[in-house]
Amino acid sequence: MSDIFLSYAREDREVAERLATEFTRRGWSLWWDQRLEIGRSFDKPTEQALAQAGCVVVLWSRASVESDWVKAEATEGRERGVLVPVLIENVTAPLEFRRLQTGRLIGWSGNTTHDGFEQLVSGVARMLRKPAAPVPIGHPAPPARPRVSRWALVALPTVIAVLVGTVLAATRVPTGISLTLPVQRMSFTVADGDSSLVRILDPIAFPAITFERFESVSMEPAAVAVADPSQYLLAEDRYPETAWKSVTGGTGSIRFAALEARLLPSLTIERLPDRGVSVGSLRPITLPAGSVVTLEVGDARGRSLTVTLSHAQPALAIPMEGAARLTASGTSVSGYDDAGTGSGTSTWRIDFRQGAAPVAVNGRSGELVTSITLPAIPPEGVLSLFSGGALPISAVDFSAQDDLGRRVSSVTGEGELRFLDDTEPRRIESSSVVTLAGLRQFNIRRLSLDSKRRALLTELDGVAATAQTERGPLLVDHRHTAFAAARGNPVWMVVVFVAWLFATATLVYRNGITRRVRGAVDENQ
Repeated sequence: MSDIFLSYAREDREVAERLATEFTRRGWSLWWDQRLEIGRSFDKPTEQALAQAGCVVVLWSRASVESDWVKAEATEGRERGVLVPVLIENVTAPLEFRRLQTGRLIGWSGNTTHDGFEQLVSGVARMLRKPAAPVPIGHPAPPARPRVSRWALVALPTVIAVLVGTVLAATRVPTGISLTLPVQRMSFTVADGDSSLVRILDPIAFPAITFERFESVSMEPAAVAVADPSQYLLAEDRYPETAWKSVTGGTGSIRFAALEARLLPSLTIERLPDRGVSVGSLRPITLPAGSVVTLEVGDARGRSLTVTLSHAQPALAIPMEGAARLTASGTSVSGYDDAGTGSGTSTWRIDFRQGAAPVAVNGRSGELVTSITLPAIPPEGVLSLFSGGALPISAVDFSAQDDLGRRVSSVTGEGELRFLDDTEPRRIESSSVVTLAGLRQFNIRRLSLDSKRRALLTELDGVAATAQTERGPLLVDHRHTAFAAARGNPVWMVVVFVAWLFATATLVYRNGITRRVRGAVDENQ
């Protein structure tokens, strides 16, 4: 038979151990289950100990008031009239135990002079009718502290400097970089610029252009004709002149509206054969901050560029001239009485009158996809898309999607990364996964399309909180360490050196004074 049965939740084991130690020191025998686990069950010895204990001490806490086992043990102690409840956290005891006088050991750290602990000891002694055994008063003298060498104290600034240097060498910091990279696809978020709208592309003349994910395409043609699909010459990939039927009775404008998205609406405008080099010109595109732009090189010859604009109300205004062929699919047509409508493919011949309003294109659900067939590429194979300024961005992504839907690198050739404070380049290999994040004052300086390499040539610079490349198992962090950044600042290095020198000299001086004083005292004795 034990004097005390200690009931507690497993989360309160530390407090229970301290109490068990103090009860044992006072000569009382104790039963407490040191193997408490979730889902525990009563065993025979536990039941016997609970039934025979002279006193049941229950520790109430946030965990124990929710424990069915602790409440069951407390109920047994109350029914036998031997329960001594104690609060070890600021909680309310279960309803059936609130009328009992409860001790308080909230925040108790083992101090035996704690008022609540002394009251608990007195209460247990009264319940057991067995006084606690005397405990030696006072505490053993603390062990003598080892004397620290005075010269060890002198070396302390150096030790601290080494430790700080080690931490700085292991800590990466945002770093100014410039990046030259050939990619097949890139996506970026426009940042705040000097004006409310930011220019993202230079003017581009084109022989053909295709729109997808649009809401409507409107234009003001001088004349409109629609082709009879039954007369299409498949072998020659054209319509004979007899297939064209003039459309009349219009308002002077024609509007193609996209039908359901599941029909994949699309509209293509292309120049007619022998009607010049281009049919229109894409004006400089300007967008507000927060817009997301995706650029992707299209066909195998690198002669197509897909531009995806994502923001609240994407729209384009595109001047057109001369005669063009228009192919629409999944659209309805309005503006001419006998234009017809339907979800099938229809082919039109549009004559744009001189001075007419540009073709107006509005995106659908915050997105507009435009695929541009580019004109003849210069002999060197490079067509400039953006130059002569800075395109501020807050995020950039150089990944693409493979045939299985996986995210892969879009880097198509070797690139270079340089620190803004260093001219030595770091090579970036083809197919490397390039990650830039936490961009500040980051700009695209130049964009061009290299048809020979079928790639977008990008030049960017700014400060990046994350700048890393990954190729296979090799991951390279290109940011400066905090130590390298500090080393690059002469003023900072001078301040650190002077602080170290002052601290070391002060300790050396005080050490010398102490030795002389002690020597003088020894001589006088």
